[in-house]
Amino acid sequence: MSARDLNLKLVEDGSITATGNSATTKDTEGGFLAWVTLLLGAISGTSITWDIYVQASPDGGSTYYMIGKFQQIDESDDELFLRIPVYVPRPESGQTVTTCRLKYTLAGGASTMVVTDVFLEPMVSLAVPAGDDDRETGAAIQLSAT
Repeated sequence: MSARDLNLKLVEDGSITATGNSATTKDTEGGFLAWVTLLLGAISGTSITWDIYVQASPDGGSTYYMIGKFQQIDESDDELFLRIPVYVPRPESGQTVTTCRLKYTLAGGASTMVVTDVFLEPMVSLAVPAGDDDRETGAAIQLSAT
């Protein structure tokens, strides 16, 4: 598992027992693609389902929009590792941050879902455009020669 930024942890470790929103929200600069990684422990209950949504608020926390949804989870889905791509929108005019959080919905009865980790992981390219300019071969040289 790669290193993660603890400042982008969307849910503190623990158990979720009811429909609601994550108590933790994270402010981001917005305008980037990211992975949302979800690690679950044990799930209890009978004939239950959990729906977990990733939400973003480009106005700094007043109005939230769904930017991603995990597959539906039921009581047979113990010890899951799930990952979905999301686009975190840029903040609205006059705002400096886009706030992100999770929303979860329980249906079918009483349940407990143990959350081990949920992280927002920006997709970052470490490549520098035209990084091969000082070399005689490479992608940048091949592109400029055509």
